Amino acid sequence: MISKSLFSALFLVSSTLAIQLSDVLQKSRVQLQWKQEATNKFSWNATQELKWSVANAFIDVQTSPDGDVYAIQNISSEMSQPKYHIYMYDITTNVWNLTDPAFQAKAIRFDRLGSKFYLTPENCVLNNQKQTLLCGVSDFEVTVDKKIYGLIDNSGRQQADTLSSSIWKTASNDSSYTYKALAGYKGITLLKDQPILINQDGRVDAQYGSEKLISISAGIDGSLWALLDEINVTDYTVLKWQTVSQKWYKITGVSGVSLSSYNEISVAIVDSKGLLSLSSQVGHQDEAAYVVETAPPTIAPSTTQSQTTIPQTTIAPTTIAPTTNPPTTTVPTTVPPLPIVLSQPSNSILTHSDFKWLQTAVTGKNFTEFSLLFSATKNTKSLAEAVNTILGKSDVFVLMRTNTSVVIGFYYKTAIAQASDNYLSSNNELTALLSVTKQLRFMGITDQNRHFGLFNNNRYILLNDQGGMTFGLNCYVDSTIDMTLGKDRVRQYKNVSGNALYEPNNQLSNNSDINNDFVECQQIEIYQAKQ
Repeated sequence: MISKSLFSALFLVSSTLAIQLSDVLQKSRVQLQWKQEATNKFSWNATQELKWSVANAFIDVQTSPDGDVYAIQNISSEMSQPKYHIYMYDITTNVWNLTDPAFQAKAIRFDRLGSKFYLTPENCVLNNQKQTLLCGVSDFEVTVDKKIYGLIDNSGRQQADTLSSSIWKTASNDSSYTYKALAGYKGITLLKDQPILINQDGRVDAQYGSEKLISISAGIDGSLWALLDEINVTDYTVLKWQTVSQKWYKITGVSGVSLSSYNEISVAIVDSKGLLSLSSQVGHQDEAAYVVETAPPTIAPSTTQSQTTIPQTTIAPTTIAPTTNPPTTTVPTTVPPLPIVLSQPSNSILTHSDFKWLQTAVTGKNFTEFSLLFSATKNTKSLAEAVNTILGKSDVFVLMRTNTSVVIGFYYKTAIAQASDNYLSSNNELTALLSVTKQLRFMGITDQNRHFGLFNNNRYILLNDQGGMTFGLNCYVDSTIDMTLGKDRVRQYKNVSGNALYEPNNQLSNNSDINNDFVECQQIEIYQAKQ
């Protein structure tokens, strides 16, 4: 057994040596413009295995918004507690450099502006000045508006918070940061500051196929990578989310236990042996030209895993043998990518086809992202919870599944500042009444009656020159309340001889009784859209 003094000397020498990286592909530090590609072709180079006198391995990897690669090394022995050190890869010299020999951290994280945060061996989150912000979490992510999403550990130092709650706790030592400690999850990443979570059973949100994953990471450009949860393996298959087809694709050539993505073509992966690999694209790949084929290609089923339907991508050869088959006739067509949908509930009332229609349903708009602000089933949440999520937010869609089996709702552009803002207090810049189920829209053409705001203590109303909808934004239903004030209503507007008349809009409400303009909410979802 190595003596304590000899071990200390070995550790000191080892900690000060840079770790050479063998034949690692150089990666651009310039942030790439986001694009989604039909296939992905990658080559992989592994770092040199580390030679130490004690057991060691890279256990975590993280890429910064600038493209820097950081790795955490775990050094342990029978004679001491595990030690964790942060290394940074220098792309100009191909050398790993120890960032601070006197500082230990199990993980390093960044917000999108590049600010550093650390997770200590005691499961405390530190800011860039190494001040403690909170303790009792096993992993975390930080948004640019200083919100921390932490995954609660089993130490009992944190009380579990809910993702949908509007309540945030104030961090220690720096009150500009707030946080939530979330229970029931084992993995997290932020896609444009919106959390994507892996449940304890390994399942990711239904929006991403409810796939079972080990690890997930979003790049600075919106790309999404993951490791597939598989049985009887020590290293897990790499997956990449294809936004256009809404599927996970297998990436061959490398596997691992932890990963961190930088962008569409650059990802860092640690395997079970502690070796770290970096990816690069083989050759140049132009932005995908999506085509309509006269005959769909036949894809042979994968034999590597009988229980998954995830297609595989392979590393393409540099040359392709000639074929005697005539080339497939193709007709170029413009296929806009589906909008990104963040935090969509697993029991959502909307499909991806619905979001694709909503993407351009509002005249002059082409939304690329929908972020969930609030969701509720009938009589489960308060009106204040719903309203607080929309205050100060523009480009909002309020969508409701009714007792008449349709999804209807409205859009407004101009935000309301306070919950008490009356609908008549100001004109709204742009409004629309919508039936998602029937793909109908009633745009406000003029500024006449173009309003959104509080109608009474239970309901908010949207009006334009085509009609109006009165909704309980929290999906509140009470049959004992007065019909006029306490019900959800869907009406159309008519101007008869200069008089404003409202009558039932059965195209939207789907009521069989043409004289009935009332509906009842069964489930409601509120989204903010971005172009």
